[in-house]
Amino acid sequence: MYDASDLARLQFIRGLRDDAGFSLAQIGQLLEDEAARERGRERLRQTSDPAERRVYLTEAQERVERQIALLEEKAARLATMIDEAQVRLARIHGRLAELDGKPSAHPIRPSKRAAVAKARP
Repeated sequence: MYDASDLARLQFIRGLRDDAGFSLAQIGQLLEDEAARERGRERLRQTSDPAERRVYLTEAQERVERQIALLEEKAARLATMIDEAQVRLARIHGRLAELDGKPSAHPIRPSKRAAVAKARP
């Protein structure tokens, strides 16, 4: 009933939803952007008019910039979640060390991803 490309698309959608935590609206936007990218590529191949090519490339640039913003937002949220989990883990390690009569040996360390995400404009 489905061909290999249909199955790959469904697996991609499921991965975005389940693994990456994208909403259905975000997935829909990413899929529409991908379809528009394919249409734009075909239109670029069919014209040599610089004005038309500029329009198509500007549209593509806007789509990619939107995708980057969405992905960076998702990465920043994930980095924050990782940092919060690391703080909880450091507290647990500290409490375990106290039970053993030792000073806490696990300082709280923000993730590298959080630093990268926070450094981006």
